[in-house]
Amino acid sequence: MTREIKKVGKYDYVYESSMSLDSDHRKRHKVSRYVGKVVNGDVDNPKRVRDIVAIRGIYEIGHLELAWSVMDDITPALREE
Repeated sequence: MTREIKKVGKYDYVYESSMSLDSDHRKRHKVSRYVGKVVNGDVDNPKRVRDIVAIRGIYEIGHLELAWSVMDDITPALREE
């Protein structure tokens, strides 16, 4: 893999690139992988901005917010009895 520096806007980013063969079309194409952002001209140790985190699940809490808002009105009345 070779490292490349790409300028996007006013910042420089480091990518590792390699060639891959597409067997269907019998052509090569370039595959790039993000390594990090160049900070203070240090190309050898780029800063990794963010790692990709797998999403484990999506939770809906709207119905719980509704239940809590209703309970805020009822709770004082229940405590009196």
